[in-house]
Amino acid sequence: MKNKDITTKEEILAIGHILLAFLAVTSPFWLDWKIVFLGLALYGLQLVTFKGCILTNIQFKGGITKKTDGSIYTFWAEKLGFKPNRKKLNFVVDYLMTPAVLIITIIWQLILHMPILLRI
Repeated sequence: MKNKDITTKEEILAIGHILLAFLAVTSPFWLDWKIVFLGLALYGLQLVTFKGCILTNIQFKGGITKKTDGSIYTFWAEKLGFKPNRKKLNFVVDYLMTPAVLIITIIWQLILHMPILLRI
């Protein structure tokens, strides 16, 4: 019975984590660029300070500062039956997705002046 409770808690954390990741990736289209830039800066600071995502480290029982080899993306890919290369996927998420979100934000909001939901 105890293992069932742990699995449920882990799955709830995983769902919340992927929801947060989804909001971050889609933020250029609904959140003011100043907040997006601040969020990306904080994410980068988190990577440097904690050697990875705090939620990932907690979720995969590495503690706040111990780097795990998993990520929320590998968790869901493996749940869906895929076998991703964890190191490559972590590199893409940690070091390529952030600049991509930054570039999309600049193009969408500062160059194209497209409407967004939350402007400050």
